[in-house]
Amino acid sequence: MNHKVSRALIVENDVYMRKLIRIAVEMCGIKKVVEVDNGSLFFRRTNLERQESGAIAQNTSDIVFLDWLMPDFDGMACARRIRSGAVNGLDADVPIIMLTGNAGAEGRQLAADAGVNVFLTKPINVQEMSAAIRQVTSSGTG
Repeated sequence: MNHKVSRALIVENDVYMRKLIRIAVEMCGIKKVVEVDNGSLFFRRTNLERQESGAIAQNTSDIVFLDWLMPDFDGMACARRIRSGAVNGLDADVPIIMLTGNAGAEGRQLAADAGVNVFLTKPINVQEMSAAIRQVTSSGTG
């Protein structure tokens, strides 16, 4: 399944990582980018965007970048909530890329169990980010 990505959602509390992700996203041709710095703001922002525009991802596929460690809702909680279908305006099968400093096998398994498509360990460079974006948008499988 191919994913046509029109909007990227970046949920990352580190301003420099958000900038890096944005650069990679834009290099892949995605121009609509929403950035928030913690999980609870992500859920409020997606609901607000939906109210203002009618939907965030109606009839399109998007991509979500989640930092694992964030205030309020962490990335794992966000991923589980997205996969449950409980986030207005996002398909439950939206591609998710998880970013973390937790490189262990246990962390990777937790991410897979939460429905994460691609798990990247920080520090991450633009080339790795771009490759991950292409991976989930071309195959749809992660």
